[in-house]
Amino acid sequence: MLTDLHLDSYASLNPSDIDEAFKILSELIESLGVMVMVNGVVGTNTRRKLDYREFRGFALSDPFAPLIFINGTDTRAAKFSP
Repeated sequence: MLTDLHLDSYASLNPSDIDEAFKILSELIESLGVMVMVNGVVGTNTRRKLDYREFRGFALSDPFAPLIFINGTDTRAAKFSP
């Protein structure tokens, strides 16, 4: 599936900043049917922030509803680190 992302075409786009790169990669991933979510709070309670030291994100490999969740309280640059 990684080859389905066509990262070679992504590299030629040369995004101007991290947010633009994240948007482009998210759109490529979502075009394959994988939902990408970013959230930094528990439910709708803005007083309960997710702790990036506990987890940075996770992925659910499911044939019906694959998902990538990214902890929104983490730094922008950390979203691209392995």
